[in-house]
Amino acid sequence: MFRSENPVQKLVPEFNFTKAKSEITPTGIKLHTLHAEDAEISRLQIEFNAGYAHQKKSLVANLCAKMLNKGTTDYTAKEINEQFDRAGAFWEAECMADKLLLTLHCLPKNLSSVLPLVANIIKSSTFPQLEFEQLLSISKQKFLVNCQKVSFVARQVFIERLYNNAHPYNNTLKIEDFECIDSQDLLEFYKHHIQ
Repeated sequence: MFRSENPVQKLVPEFNFTKAKSEITPTGIKLHTLHAEDAEISRLQIEFNAGYAHQKKSLVANLCAKMLNKGTTDYTAKEINEQFDRAGAFWEAECMADKLLLTLHCLPKNLSSVLPLVANIIKSSTFPQLEFEQLLSISKQKFLVNCQKVSFVARQVFIERLYNNAHPYNNTLKIEDFECIDSQDLLEFYKHHIQ
């Protein structure tokens, strides 16, 4: 093939995408399901209006997302992790500007056995103090390390200039933010936006 000649153009064949089935549950929750019988893995994704734009203090939404599976009224963090491991499940919590996404990946045959645990995490998280202090310490260390990186500092400055300090999308952090937060802040955010 020569670079001076255009490649032969071909029409792309029509794709058949499986459409999601959408419904509203009796409790008013939007539910979208996509059934794929030959799928080797199931993914459950739950979305909450609980991103950092909804927080009153910096770090609250992000730490709340990370703390959800650290203990409930029925299970410790260790027990939760053991149940996920037994079922071959993987749990993720991602905090974005407007949304908090909880994602569970597992084998289809184990999904029904893991769903009660997921419901328990969403309804009954307790935010244990010891786990909170450990997570806060780790987050603070990561922040201090990131402050040495040009890309992180540049992003912080860019966000500060793009949004003023009062704007909900300004999620820049300062070292003081780690000192003025406690597990009670997370619990209040959780009760208001997730539970």
